Amino acid sequence: MGRKAIERERKKDAYKTEKWIKQLLPYFQKNGLKGITMDLVAKELNRSKTTVYEYFSSKEELLDLMVAYKLKQIGGFEKILNDASQSYIDRCYAVLKYQADHISDISNLFLADLREFHPDLWVRVQDFLEDAAQKIEAFYQAGIYHQEFNPIHTAILTLNDHFFFRVLTDPDFLSRHGLTLQEAFDQYLKLKFFGLIRTAAHHDTPK
Repeated sequence: MGRKAIERERKKDAYKTEKWIKQLLPYFQKNGLKGITMDLVAKELNRSKTTVYEYFSSKEELLDLMVAYKLKQIGGFEKILNDASQSYIDRCYAVLKYQADHISDISNLFLADLREFHPDLWVRVQDFLEDAAQKIEAFYQAGIYHQEFNPIHTAILTLNDHFFFRVLTDPDFLSRHGLTLQEAFDQYLKLKFFGLIRTAAHHDTPK
C-alpha cells in the first residue's frame, strides 16, 4: 500500500511541475534567464518560495526541466514523421507545421541567455537539433526513394529547413517584412512544394 501511495504522489508532482513550467515559460521567453532567482519564480507563480522548493530544488533544476519539457514537445514531430498511413508529402507538410507551431514561442533572448549562462543545457539543445536533422534527412531520403520527392540532395533540403526555422523565430525579421508567423510559414511551404519557377503550363507567353 505504501509503495502505491508514493507512486501516486510522484504522478501528482509531475503534473504540478509541468503545469508550473508551462506557466513560467512565457515569462522566461520575454525576460530571458539573466537575473532569474527563486524569489522571482515564486512571485511569478504566486506561491511561497518554500512551496516552490518542494518541486524544484534549484533554479538550475527548474531550467533543466523546462528545456526537457520543450524538447519533448518539439520532438513530437517524430510521431508524424513515422505515420506510414500518410503520404510523404502530407507528412512533410504536417511535420513542418508542427515544428513551426512549437518553436514559435521560443525567443531569441531565451536562446541567447541559455547559450551564455547555461552551456550544458545549450549542448543538449544542439544535440537534439542534430538528432532531429538526421531523422528528417532520413525521411527525405525515403521520400526520394519512393519517388514522392524530387532527387534533391537531402543535406540541402535539411539545411534549407534549418535556415527557415532560424528566421521563423526572429520577430525582428517578421515585423521588418510585414509578415505574421503564419504568413511566413505559408510562403515557405509554397516555395518548398511548388518551387520558384512556374511550370510551362503557367508561363506567360514571351512578348
